[in-house]
Amino acid sequence: MFSIEFPAEADHVSTARIFSAAVARHFGCDAADIEDLKIALSEACSSAISHAGRSAQQPVRLVASPSGGMLTFVVNGHRKRELEGRAASDFGGETNQHMLALSAELIAALFPDAEFLDTPEGTFFRISVPANNATP
Repeated sequence: MFSIEFPAEADHVSTARIFSAAVARHFGCDAADIEDLKIALSEACSSAISHAGRSAQQPVRLVASPSGGMLTFVVNGHRKRELEGRAASDFGGETNQHMLALSAELIAALFPDAEFLDTPEGTFFRISVPANNATP
């Protein structure tokens, strides 16, 4: 398992993109899948950041795990502590919810098996790609 944590700030999305591409190359993913992965994970990380709220104190976490010929990435973004327990629609209003839905749609277009969960604790995206060198 490989993981990276970074502050919930837009400036750090490029770090997540570089990390995911390096891990995917290490496990033998196809070049086209790597490019799609960079786009999808950029969207997932951006969504996690936008849902974290201003001055979020908990980082966004990106984890990559090889298993059974697949490489799975999970993005975990946390809510700002004082916002926990409120309805998801309370975070940034309708515009933020719309942006989150658009991100989920883009990710699903690139990876139909992607999973998305939006909870009061945070947003979670799971994206898997075939990997030639992933352990069984």
